[in-house]
Amino acid sequence: MKKIQKLQVTLNEVARMQQLAGIIPLNESSAKINESIFEKGKTYGGSKCEGGCFTGKEGLEKILKISKESPNNVFIIRDDNYSKLQPHFVKNGVIAKANTIGNPSYDLDRHKVRNLNIGKDVILSIKLFESINEASNNDDTYFDTTSEAVTYAKTQAEKRGFEIDENDWHSQITMGGKYNRTRPGVGKTNSFSVGLLKGGKPQRKNLNISIYGMESGKFELTYYIN
Repeated sequence: MKKIQKLQVTLNEVARMQQLAGIIPLNESSAKINESIFEKGKTYGGSKCEGGCFTGKEGLEKILKISKESPNNVFIIRDDNYSKLQPHFVKNGVIAKANTIGNPSYDLDRHKVRNLNIGKDVILSIKLFESINEASNNDDTYFDTTSEAVTYAKTQAEKRGFEIDENDWHSQITMGGKYNRTRPGVGKTNSFSVGLLKGGKPQRKNLNISIYGMESGKFELTYYIN
């Protein structure tokens, strides 16, 4: 059973969340409150208004304020009344389409949404998707060389039982695909897609790898299988 991950936050922040959601007046926050547990994956808002009600554009603004008060955390928002609104990631006031679901860093970098237009009757729910504690683990995100980064992504795919299409790997990674090299420039992102196999048979899945060149000289890796 997957262990429930929890994030320690101050109850002042919880009180502030309630204030922003209109649950308690702004002048009723308590300085005596110390800390509470905010569970990752727990749904707030929605049709039951647990922890607050978030409806329409006003509800979205409340969620954006909440995200700015926890700028290192990633939240995911959905509609709760069948409005067909696609799930979106929210981090520090930034909204992005959750196209990959499991890779908020990639979507927040590539799929930002300037203005999310939602109807006034759309009921939103919000979940903590990735916590400060998770984000602080950089062992699988930042690398000294692009070779280390792509090798790590390849190894993770193999651990999941996939085999790498070596022809794809050679053309995309070794030769650099359309970029003619794997290494991106500073502030640039190089993205690659490599075919996968199981038992030597091609799968309808790819290993997608994106590498961002940081000013520090390190490389930020984002990868996922779709």
